[in-house]
Amino acid sequence: MAVKHEYKVVEKTVVFSEGIPVIPFKLFTVDGDNLAFVVSSIEDDLDIEAILSVGEQERPTLWAIKTLKKEGFKKKYKKISSDLFLSTEIDEPGAGSQYPSIESGTVKFYCVFAPLSHNAEVEPSE
Repeated sequence: MAVKHEYKVVEKTVVFSEGIPVIPFKLFTVDGDNLAFVVSSIEDDLDIEAILSVGEQERPTLWAIKTLKKEGFKKKYKKISSDLFLSTEIDEPGAGSQYPSIESGTVKFYCVFAPLSHNAEVEPSE
């Protein structure tokens, strides 16, 4: 038997400027079990040379990209059941898990999700 999911979309705009927001940064609040993927859209020039990722605390690189300038998130649905955070790492071999500052820019993150449990929901964080 095939299951049809009703998909919803929520968005969160993040404005970067000299160390703001503090990374890791909560993008979406998640309740229940959901099937989801995250896509991004640059709204203006983004000054960053880092790897950006969005994921749960246990899986911080659930969706990852090299930079937002040329590459986008892979559109693969993943099961999520806890809040989604934005993280960054310096885009240099051996740099480790350092959190570089993003000088400036605005990015919209969209979470496309389908509830899997009766109380499932995804909302932009405040």
